[in-house]
Amino acid sequence: MHDLIEDMGRYVVKMQKDLGEYSRIWDVEDFEEVMLNNTESKAIESIWLQHDIFDTSTRNIVKKLYFSKEVMKNMTRLKLLYINKFDTHEHLPRSIAQLGALRCLDLSHCKRLTQLPEFPVQLDTIEADWTNYWICNSLFRNLSLLQHDISASDSLSLRVIRGWRWHGMPRFPYQGIDGVSVYLPENWYIHDSFSGFAVCYHGILTDITAHLIPLNDDGVSCITRKLVLSNHSKYSLERNGIHFFLIPFAGLWDISKANGKTPNDYRHIMLSSSEKIKYIFRLLYKMN
Repeated sequence: MHDLIEDMGRYVVKMQKDLGEYSRIWDVEDFEEVMLNNTESKAIESIWLQHDIFDTSTRNIVKKLYFSKEVMKNMTRLKLLYINKFDTHEHLPRSIAQLGALRCLDLSHCKRLTQLPEFPVQLDTIEADWTNYWICNSLFRNLSLLQHDISASDSLSLRVIRGWRWHGMPRFPYQGIDGVSVYLPENWYIHDSFSGFAVCYHGILTDITAHLIPLNDDGVSCITRKLVLSNHSKYSLERNGIHFFLIPFAGLWDISKANGKTPNDYRHIMLSSSEKIKYIFRLLYKMN
């Protein structure tokens, strides 16, 4: 954004602040005032905070951000929450889940962060350090808690979360390409522990089909499920960024088609779609 336009925007917001109805916060002191004094917050649509580690002035040095549960509950219009370079937080308050209008959560460079809060209903874009195992694990833990619906057409509707890929791809052990099966390790399925397949891809997808393929071709058919990937984001059809979704095992497994076989008799998984994409995935267990 051009500096003059940015200055004009800040001036407009300052006028809103003077009226007690400002819609955007980028100054840490303003944020603290809202949180500590329970300042009117219903009009706030964007919070953009960046702790500049190179700024030696005492004005912008903050040890820890304070989040008021009551104030955040009143932020019914907040769509963007950007918290950058605040290294004092290992986790964020659960009250973030109450931000019903939140669409984008940016936690770039929050190095000490070990988990993500539960997702608000409309949240579809998250930026964080995806090379951090615990952050990535927390993302898929949240996805595993979401309701998945199997329609009459035998398809599974899955929630997709988008990232901007500023900090690299996650480190997943399995790599696949559209239409080519990937070999699963022996005894990969553990009852009451295995949650599903955590998938990450770069590109555009709206639907995809998952195939569990038996190790031996002894007349047992593959177990297939059409996956409908749902995403509210206006960015969901852009090629930039990475996307995450979880294939829950309970939604994929079909005992009526297994003919007495166990999940561990199925040693290949394949994803196929109309788009030729590459993807990475890992097996998600409840205890890891």
